[in-house]
Amino acid sequence: MRTTKLVIGLLASTLLSGCYQQIQQYEDSWEHNAHALQRQLDANQPLVRSTFFGTHNSYNASSYTTTQRYIDPNQSYGIKDQLRMDIRALELDVHSFFSFNEDTETFEPALKLCHGMGNHLGCSPWDLSFREGLLEVSDWLSEPDNQNEVLLIYIEDHIGIGDYQKAIAVIEETIGEYVYRPEGSGCDYIPAETTRNTIIGSGKNIILISDGCNNAGFNLWVHGGFENGPRGYPTANVDNLLASSECIDNKFSRSQIENQFIRLQEDRTILSNLAGVAAEKVTPDVVRQLTACEINLIGMDKLKPFDGRLTAAIWSWDSDQPATNSSAACAVHNDNNRFETEDCDEQRHFACQDPNTEQWFISEISGSWSDGEAACEALGLNFTVPKSGYDNQQLAQVKNDDNQSDIWLGYKTEDGALWQVF
Repeated sequence: MRTTKLVIGLLASTLLSGCYQQIQQYEDSWEHNAHALQRQLDANQPLVRSTFFGTHNSYNASSYTTTQRYIDPNQSYGIKDQLRMDIRALELDVHSFFSFNEDTETFEPALKLCHGMGNHLGCSPWDLSFREGLLEVSDWLSEPDNQNEVLLIYIEDHIGIGDYQKAIAVIEETIGEYVYRPEGSGCDYIPAETTRNTIIGSGKNIILISDGCNNAGFNLWVHGGFENGPRGYPTANVDNLLASSECIDNKFSRSQIENQFIRLQEDRTILSNLAGVAAEKVTPDVVRQLTACEINLIGMDKLKPFDGRLTAAIWSWDSDQPATNSSAACAVHNDNNRFETEDCDEQRHFACQDPNTEQWFISEISGSWSDGEAACEALGLNFTVPKSGYDNQQLAQVKNDDNQSDIWLGYKTEDGALWQVF
């Protein structure tokens, strides 16, 4: 028996080491850098015009699986590793249930992250605790490179009436210092003008969202949704997608997409597929379409490093860009309708945008990058850069109609790392 346990332990250690190396390789990749730069592009956009890549049932991961818990996982990697893979929206189902105390061999009341029903059917005493899940978040946020990141954490509330004080204490003790709290009496809608930079500027990093709003004290920590929308997240699935400019069928209009925070997700659990309730999968092609539609939150299952969906989520920089071994410090919109570094003295036309209508125009004159601001201002327009996949698609269409190839974007770096939007 001892030999069997040793072999199992060695195998588990080898697998964990391999997973860690894959995550580390991803963090060193152009994809990870492109995601980081892409988040900066919409940092001053209202959250309802921003994009977050998320995971569905984030805690229900095979990295936590044992014979006693999470036997039908949505995810492959744990919460912290999901954040390392550029996930910025998590979903945590919090249940009042029980833990098994190994020392006393007794069951004790506890708040669990459980993939169960409203009556807690499906929960296990060995599931992760609410505290354990949030500690992974706080551990990741405490790292210096992550202090300007913004996370959305959706709490599906299955908390018993007598357990809200416990839930509040867990939040306070783990992520409390990072939470952007409601301004009013609690569970308020997130104001329409709120941006990522609004949150970072207040010294915070996390918005907690719940559609429960069932306890006055708990409500002081959570928002109830987004202004102009219902409680929680308005949700669509892949079955609702259309190839049209509206992107989604009559469930959401273009106006709703621009003014509400909309989520689309999938469910790859075995049970949902056997029961016939799982929607179509979120594939790389679906991710490309959703970013082009400006859907706000794209929830994915079974995410892994270098997943094709992570690459498809990059609508801005082209492959292996921005070039790290290049002295080029300015960005062009290239033939692939993606961003690419270029020597700033090259002669190009300029991408100009109307700040009121967001319509794009291409300047008739060309010049070096430094001429762009004046060229666009002469037209009453801004020399700038697309802020979303939808915005990028609009510029691509104007380029195509005007038979243009590479054009200057109002986007430049001074040090090769920090890119500035003009």
